[in-house]
Amino acid sequence: ILDPVVSFRSNWQRDQNRSRMQNIGTSDMERIKADVAKLFNEVFKERLEMNDGYKVVGEAGEDVLLLRPAIIDLDITAPDAPSGGRTRTYTSTTGAATLYIELFDLVSGDIIGRAIDRQVVRSPGSRLTWSTSVTNSQDARRMFARWADQLRGFLDRYYTPND
Repeated sequence: ILDPVVSFRSNWQRDQNRSRMQNIGTSDMERIKADVAKLFNEVFKERLEMNDGYKVVGEAGEDVLLLRPAIIDLDITAPDAPSGGRTRTYTSTTGAATLYIELFDLVSGDIIGRAIDRQVVRSPGSRLTWSTSVTNSQDARRMFARWADQLRGFLDRYYTPND
């Protein structure tokens, strides 16, 4: 699994800084992107390998697929960024993101598949809930787990390694 490219939706930083009391800087955005990429890799590895599933390896070989993911249009409703005062943010949605992923056979270089999916994370019943870095991470973990489970389902149905 390659490290995912992570990119925010257009004008996300500008919109955050207009609507919030805190300022989201470039370093905040880079930290968030690194955190998202790390969490994505952790969740995908965990979900693909669970229950004697697929072994995630770091080198090329027979029966090895390369996953090239990208998290695009990342839109975090209430990012947890440092602020000067004590504030609480309540939202009915944590945000949204789109996964674009390609699967390649490493030996032949053939593309095995491509997928794109957009997820919006909403609070149950669309009620307002307190948004923090912890709740944002939990929601992202659930979203990544859904994507990983969909990929695993695809692999289980359509990919048969050579014996």
